[in-house]
Amino acid sequence: MSTAHSDSQVFDTAQRHDIIPYQQVLPRIVEEYGRSYGSLMREMMTLALTNHKLSADEYVQLRLFDGERFTSDDKKKFIGKGKAIKVSQSLNAVNTWTGVMRDKVAFANLLGGYGLAVPETLAIYGGMVDHPKPQVLADKAALHGFFANAAFPLFGKPVNSVNSLGSALICAYDEQSRVLTLQHGKTVSLDEFAADIETSFGDGYLLQKKLEPSSQMKRLCGDSVPTVRVLVLDQGDGPDLFKAAVKLTGGKNIADNFWRVGNLLCPVDVATGKMGVAVSGFGIDAQDVSAHPDTGAPIEGVKIADWSEVRELVLSTAGILKNVVITGYDVALTDQGPVIVEANNHPDTVMMQMSERSGIWGPEMKNALAHVEALQKNDARKTARKVAELNRERKEATRQGLKADAA
Repeated sequence: MSTAHSDSQVFDTAQRHDIIPYQQVLPRIVEEYGRSYGSLMREMMTLALTNHKLSADEYVQLRLFDGERFTSDDKKKFIGKGKAIKVSQSLNAVNTWTGVMRDKVAFANLLGGYGLAVPETLAIYGGMVDHPKPQVLADKAALHGFFANAAFPLFGKPVNSVNSLGSALICAYDEQSRVLTLQHGKTVSLDEFAADIETSFGDGYLLQKKLEPSSQMKRLCGDSVPTVRVLVLDQGDGPDLFKAAVKLTGGKNIADNFWRVGNLLCPVDVATGKMGVAVSGFGIDAQDVSAHPDTGAPIEGVKIADWSEVRELVLSTAGILKNVVITGYDVALTDQGPVIVEANNHPDTVMMQMSERSGIWGPEMKNALAHVEALQKNDARKTARKVAELNRERKEATRQGLKADAA
């Protein structure tokens, strides 16, 4: 019989990483890169106060202090998170799919209805909505019954999760002791598991069939499943792939988000599907990586085997979500082919810039903004025509009414 672990918190609910505040890093930059405090502060202020809206921490995180890697013009192409959110809001001003994209169950059901590959959700614990599929587990008794009859392993995550917070690999359940075995042999009681969900994830918790990595990704980084973040942009001639980065798992992590120590972030050429040089770590401690440190498998120059299928899946999804000008799609690279995990209407462009070591602000983004402006003007013209038509109908009805009264 198993004995439950005594940790009070089952899930990670906040990011834990080694990003050091910029104030602590500046002395190292001065010493290691020969920059003066004055020049660093002037450059940080320029990029913060101008159209780029880069915070001081983002400046350091993106290594923009490195004058050998980035010219002054290069640095002007980088934008901070605040600027990126405003750009995304402008680009998706006509997006009517925001609610669906934020709801993982609704999004998966939508795409699944079109026959696209999505993760298989077996049940949801908690939340407010009761529906037959997926099964809703209303209380701990129902949760116990589900685990007692489940086929393991399972993957769990919150309905409204971000940055993989709250994720868990569920390996086994001891029905007699009511104890779950999680990743790396950690054990928790069913009561602890349920209590943490109820405390931290009030919108519900998804229990899914665990995806398995493709043979290529298994050789590269082990048993966890990497995902590709594919940035799709519509510049006026339809949605197309704009940027991509693959998040490679490492260090026995079950989720691939880059903030988890040991994971890698790697640019992908959207035309060829070939991976570039990966990055490990943040800011001044970031390292270029050409081979996976856990397996020794090469990364740089290797083509993602299922890239044409990734492209087809992403563009098929973009064809369903009409009038979405910018979206970040997460696609898992599995043994059953690419599986679309979620869509982000505010994609993490800082992460993409970190991966590519280049800024994202250029003619493509400006073309997309001009496309949205044209769409909005067209909508305004349609609305004006409709209002004019309704006014004509109202006047005609009034005229006919007066005519009838006169008769």
